[in-house]
Amino acid sequence: MSPITQLAHPGEVAPIVDNRKPTCLVIIAPDHAPFFYGEEEWNALAARTELLSERPLSGEEAISNPSLLERVEILFTGWGGPALDARLLACMPRLRAVFFAGGTVKGLATEAFWAREVPLVSAAPANARPVAEYTVAALIFGLKGFMPQASALRAGGSWDQSRAWPGCYRVTVGLVSFGAIAREVRRMLESFSISVIVFDPYLSEEQAQIHRVTKVGLDELFELADAVSIHTPWLEQTEKMIRKEHLLRLPRHATFINSARGAVVDEADLVDVLRSRPEMHAFLDVTYPDPPAADSPLLSLPNVFLTPHVAGSIGPECKRMVNFLIAELDRLLANQPLKHTILKETLATSA
Repeated sequence: MSPITQLAHPGEVAPIVDNRKPTCLVIIAPDHAPFFYGEEEWNALAARTELLSERPLSGEEAISNPSLLERVEILFTGWGGPALDARLLACMPRLRAVFFAGGTVKGLATEAFWAREVPLVSAAPANARPVAEYTVAALIFGLKGFMPQASALRAGGSWDQSRAWPGCYRVTVGLVSFGAIAREVRRMLESFSISVIVFDPYLSEEQAQIHRVTKVGLDELFELADAVSIHTPWLEQTEKMIRKEHLLRLPRHATFINSARGAVVDEADLVDVLRSRPEMHAFLDVTYPDPPAADSPLLSLPNVFLTPHVAGSIGPECKRMVNFLIAELDRLLANQPLKHTILKETLATSA
């Protein structure tokens, strides 16, 4: 194992200069730390680096110890970690790589950080897996009418089985945007007799063929899909992108799923449509604002199934992100190209 010296460009790895371990600090919110760093993960980091603390530190603890920050070469951070602003970066002159156990890095990476040209590795692909699993589960439950029929029984409805729901045979699922999560959803649906259509202006026809999906317009997707799942990042141009005009195009007994960002849907429009179409139902893991206001109709509508961000990594799933980053650290220490660096220019069209 070796330290990392000067890195000319993000993702590039400097040559080995000696055999000592690089120094490493782990910064993460205290309430998150136990879910990310068990004994196995901590020992794996200790085997590869010189850990500068006996446990993960909070952002406040790290910032209050400038002499410790001065020694940091490798930074592992995650949910609840501080933004890498000019003040914090000035305390870390030896910083050579940052590993982020989370999805979006927009709250982490500042202009000052990008100016340092330090590689930033995100565990977003590892966090994509549980979101895709949530989506597929919601799709199956939705297409089978599981939640509405279970709720009807609980409310005293008859035991009679409804045949009105689409089911999972020769039906169509629409994915709005086709990033890492949506692509994992598509992969998981391979064993089902389900057609997948996609709206994504950045998806080429060649890539659509490789992933065995059909590109369509947004209006067409809502007209054709028995279930629609939103995977669009929250950008200025995507705010309230999904409106009443789209939702009303959904066929009867349709399922609407949003595990991306609440702001990409016009929530007032969504409420209006769900009120006027009780046979349609929605699985919402995100809202805008988030959490919803205490008087939000989303909390009481019978055809809404609301969850508080359970789609992303929870429990032991968080450790998958750390192990994902440790695999990237191994590439860095072996002077191999990194596979999951984040580039500033990609943030304009990503989460």
